[in-house]
This record gives sequence, structure tokens and C-alpha cells, in this order.
Amino acid sequence: MGEGLYDLAAESKKRGQFERADRSPTGGFPSVVDTFPVGTLADDILRPTTDRVTSLMVWGSNPVLNCPNPDGRLERAFRELELMVVVDLFRNETGDLANYFLPSTSFLERADIPYALQTGAGCMTLRYVHYTDPVLDPPPDVREEWWIYTRLAKAVGVRLFDSAVVDAALQRNASLAYAGGWRDRIALHSPQLVGLMLRAFGLGSRKKHLRDHAHGMLLPPNRPGTFLGTARVLTDDRKVHLAPEPFVSAAAELAGDFEGEMAARDRLKLIGKRERESINSWMRNAESLNRATTNYLTMHPEDAERAQVSDGDTVSLRSRYGSIEVPVRVSDEVMPRTVALPHGWGHARASGLTVARRHAGVNPNLLAGDGIENVEALSGMSHLSGIPVEVRKR
Repeated sequence: MGEGLYDLAAESKKRGQFERADRSPTGGFPSVVDTFPVGTLADDILRPTTDRVTSLMVWGSNPVLNCPNPDGRLERAFRELELMVVVDLFRNETGDLANYFLPSTSFLERADIPYALQTGAGCMTLRYVHYTDPVLDPPPDVREEWWIYTRLAKAVGVRLFDSAVVDAALQRNASLAYAGGWRDRIALHSPQLVGLMLRAFGLGSRKKHLRDHAHGMLLPPNRPGTFLGTARVLTDDRKVHLAPEPFVSAAAELAGDFEGEMAARDRLKLIGKRERESINSWMRNAESLNRATTNYLTMHPEDAERAQVSDGDTVSLRSRYGSIEVPVRVSDEVMPRTVALPHGWGHARASGLTVARRHAGVNPNLLAGDGIENVEALSGMSHLSGIPVEVRKR
């Protein structure tokens, strides 16, 4: 589950197959790659209707920390779920709420290759493929993600790739993997499975990559007249529309919002901040990256003076959705009337993050709103920046 969208692939089951939802239960947002705005997830769970979300699967994410959670509302919604399954490396705040926590291999414990668009493979100015073998052995109770998803599919009666032959082959392979002895030795694990992908795309064997392309294999440059080297421009005229009508209309409707923003320009606005050693929340659990003991609210000297706050003071930071207490760092690195607070902190209660708990910090998303009014209608993204706040010395 990412920071902006959530997956409803396992929301309903009918006649042995899952049904896909085309619209989100709350707000009727259209699905994009089978995902909906996470800003409406709490409402989707708590709504008193038959189409409410009752089960959720989360993998490689921590929505309790990384998504809008006004005064802990998302966490309270998760506690109302009938079933919650989490696949991750560590048991974080979200994992602590799960009915089942399934530990998966890390990127160093499995074969890997950047092939999906979100990894940047489709967005490189200089395209390449870089295969890597596992460099560490996983703990005995950890499983590769392909195995977890394959076995879950069997348990709920979903046919993989909608093919009886492919499904039977993958399920047979999964039954042999981790069985021990000769059965495990003949099963295909991530090195062999990724190797088959390489061959299927005409990129040679994984052994060839390790031998001849240890630092990556260069690919042909993107062809002019294509979209990232593909024919996947889905408009009727096969052109990328830079000003589609829904976007132009939505921009025109922002005029009133802009006037309201100008009228409130003297209010403090909270923005997020990414720090090199804590770009994502899971990095807080790495001992070598934990030189800071907490996150700080950065304030411009003018605003600090106006609030009678000095460097190192602890303040109450409040929005209309919640409040937190956080130490201040005075700096001209931010503009006046803007305060910045790094995200990814707030691990005081995560039972599986022993390092992060010692340097817990605070979670700025407790100050963010959720619901339809706090979701951008066109993109489906939540309002996690520019939040009006008040700062008071504690």
C-alpha cells in the first residue's frame, strides 16, 4: 500500500473469483490501476453500508504513519476491519494491527531487477537493465513475495493469470519451494524466476548478466514518436493531451480557492520534508542512519520571534484535525510563514522496530485531514502539504 492509493483487489469474492471495483465506495473515484485514494480509506471502512471495506492487504508500507491519519482516525478504522494481512520486512505500526503478518525477503535476500515503471526503468534518459543475485540468506521463517501471493491466491480460489495451465504450474512450484530436501532444490526461486523474465524479453540469461553486465546492460534508446518506448498512448488520436478539458475546468474552479489562500496568507502553513537518512519511514529502523534522536519543526527566525520561540524549544503544533508536540529548529532555510516537519517519524509504539522506537519523533500526518474534502479530485492525492497550523510554546 503506497502513500497515496490503496488496493481493493481482495475486497469482494463471488463464485470463486474476486470482483474488481470500478469506483471507490466513498466519493465514487474511478480506479487507476485498481487503486483508489487512500484519503477516503477510513470512510470506506467505517461507512455503515454493505459496500464498506471489511478486509485489507498491505504490503511494504506503513499507512498508519505515511497516510492521512487525523488524530489517529485511520488507525481506529483499521481496528474495525474483519481481516487485515500485512506483508513486510518488520512489524511496524500497521503490522501491529494485522490479523496475519507475513515476513518477506528484503531486496538483499532475493534476486532483483528494476522492471516496473515506478522503479524508474521506464523513465530513464539512458535506459538499462541491472540484474542482481541475492547477497544474503534470509532467516528461516521468511518467504519470497511471489510464494506468499501464490499461496494466498490458492487459498482464496483465484486463478493466477486467468490460466489453468499457468496457475497449476505456479502452484506446483510453490508447493515444492521451502519443502526442504530435493523438492526445494528443484523449485524455481527468485533467481530462476527473474532469469525466465529476462529470457522472455530477449535480454539473455541471468548468468550472462552477472558475467558480462555486472554494472547493468544498456538498452536501445527510446524511439521518437513513442511514449517511453511503447505504443501505450491510450487517447483516440494517439497523442498526449497537455490540456485535457477536465484539467482546464478544474483549474478555472481554483480561482475561488486562490482568493481564500491569499486572504489567509499570514497563517502558518505546514509542509513536509524528506531528509537524506530518513527518506522513507522504514529507514528509521536502520541503526547506522539514526544519528538524529527526533525530527524537528523548522521555523523561519521571523516566525519564531513572533511566537516567542527559541531554537530547541518544544511547541504545540495544531491543525484543525489534531495536535502534536515537537521541538523547534530555527533556520532561514524555510520561507516566512512556512514551517517544515520531516515525515517518517513517530515510531513510539511499533513493536517490531526496536531501533526506531528509541528515536521515535512525531508523525506530522496526524495533522492532515482525510475524506473527500481533503482529496484532490483529479489526481486522487491527499492534501499532505500546505496545512494551516498554529504554533504555541509549551
